[in-house]
Amino acid sequence: MRVMLNTEGGKMSRILGLFLFILFAGNVFAIGITPGRTTLDFSSGMEKDISFSVLNNDHKKMQVVFFAQGEFNQSIQLSQNNIEFMPSDENKQFVYKVKFPNSLEPGLHKSEIVALDVPNSAGGGTFVGAAVAVVSELHVYVPYPGKYVEASFDVM
Repeated sequence: MRVMLNTEGGKMSRILGLFLFILFAGNVFAIGITPGRTTLDFSSGMEKDISFSVLNNDHKKMQVVFFAQGEFNQSIQLSQNNIEFMPSDENKQFVYKVKFPNSLEPGLHKSEIVALDVPNSAGGGTFVGAAVAVVSELHVYVPYPGKYVEASFDVM
């Protein structure tokens, strides 16, 4: 089956764009995370506790699930895997522990802690919706052996 849409003058794409904006605009600022990035210098076998906060910007009841992804996802231990926010909760603090291996290749290594606002499908049956997730990045720098230069060039 083939469906053809008349997109004369871009009118259909503007209508579709407006529809998607209205559909997802309510969830844009519902959840936040701070800090957005934690940067560490690598140390062989180091263990580090890192804290972050999840923000309930809309002051709504929500279920948040946490997970790690990236290079250190097997080395990151979350203090909690999920939490429920009540409308009165503005933010909640969490901690994760990361244990580094004895050696890593020189350069930048990245992981992410993801906080996912799980949609409520309490009505049962079929559910169509959007899930919102925010990320706190973990950047780990491993120095190059010997002498080296780091440079950057910013144009303003």
